[in-house]
Amino acid sequence: MTTNIQFDPFSETRLAKIFQTDPDQIDKLLPRESSTLEFKENFNLGGLAAYARTMAAFANSEGGYLVFGVKDNPRLLLGMANDQFEELKPENFKNQLGSFFTPDIHWDLYTYVVEDKRFGLIYTYESKAKPVIAKATYGDGSHVQESDIYYRYEATSERIRYPELTAMLLAREDKQLDQWRNFLQKVVDIGVENAAVLNLENGELSGSADTIVISEDLLDKIKFIQQGSFSETDGEPTLRLIGDVEPVSKSLINPGVLARKTVGVNTPDIISAFLEQVQVEEPRLYFRQACHSTVGYLPIYYFMHLAGMSVDEAIQVAESQKSTNQGKTKIINRLQGVQEPDRACKQEQPSETHPSGAKALDYYEALLRQDLTGDDLDPADLKYLLRAFRVLDQNTCDSDFVFPLLKQLFDQYYANRDLEVGDDFRRAICYLDCMLYQPEIEYPDE
Repeated sequence: MTTNIQFDPFSETRLAKIFQTDPDQIDKLLPRESSTLEFKENFNLGGLAAYARTMAAFANSEGGYLVFGVKDNPRLLLGMANDQFEELKPENFKNQLGSFFTPDIHWDLYTYVVEDKRFGLIYTYESKAKPVIAKATYGDGSHVQESDIYYRYEATSERIRYPELTAMLLAREDKQLDQWRNFLQKVVDIGVENAAVLNLENGELSGSADTIVISEDLLDKIKFIQQGSFSETDGEPTLRLIGDVEPVSKSLINPGVLARKTVGVNTPDIISAFLEQVQVEEPRLYFRQACHSTVGYLPIYYFMHLAGMSVDEAIQVAESQKSTNQGKTKIINRLQGVQEPDRACKQEQPSETHPSGAKALDYYEALLRQDLTGDDLDPADLKYLLRAFRVLDQNTCDSDFVFPLLKQLFDQYYANRDLEVGDDFRRAICYLDCMLYQPEIEYPDE
């Protein structure tokens, strides 16, 4: 669940502050639980009501972090013991929270790796529409009770007390009065005869003249407008927009859909974003997270290209990551290899003289003919097909065919441990990433 707040709750500075360790005991955290920080030993879907209560308390105060993988008292860095946090689907989590509280709680998820230990973080933003109120009772009500308002006091989440509730309601009234003052001042500046009010829900624009209804299709496209007015310029009605509009870069090799993904970025997310050619909003986050992976080969040049990162800058970012995983080491080694960073991913033309080579050659030729689908593939032959991808070059690789096919195979087979093709998948994906996007990266002058 993303939000428009203009700061990164998972910046290196903030994470370093949360995970500051005791010099005398490196597996013990110095920070204690507080009004903005709470530790949980592990993430479990059965604890959702308790997490929701804490998140509501954070939202009603000044925001805060839930950190999973830390044993409290003493505060030991254990890491999460299961994969439930990474497997959590944000949309499902959002819907479950929405069944407990109103208005919506805004939050972000993040997985942080320290010394091969995984820690889950949920950051809850301070609500702009306080108070956040429970609209349902969960179970016996020990965690969430209907109509309750929770607030963060020191290191506990409790029902709000009279002084804090009074201050919250007064602040809301002041905010509404300020909004009315600002609105009326704009009307005065424009002139009542020139002003109109746009209802963003039904598209009705009403003023001193007749009412105008904007079509639903256009209404969806102008939801971002904060202020607007109709005026006459050279006899033609125009809509004046006040605000900033940012264009999407057109320099992408294969631009896809724009996606916002700042939560819980893991290895499958990185691979899927590359295979779908998604224009992720924060490509640097994907690059940084690849450095924390336990696997050696992941696509990186695509995200460097999106972020406009040179190889020197990428090496600096990789070296700054607090990770001892081989992903970081492998990425740095690949980047420092300059013109030959991914030689291990390149596959030579298969030969008919060897049975495995003959199978790979058949699949390579099928790729060239584009008469191959993943539906009729024998899983036992998957490794040969994956090797065939690594023989393609810029002249023979049709991205419109290759990427959807590889994504289909990835979704269907990557998590199947019996096939033992994870490394073949990653090398095929890395090869395509290198072949298509590495030439777009700025290298230092030799």
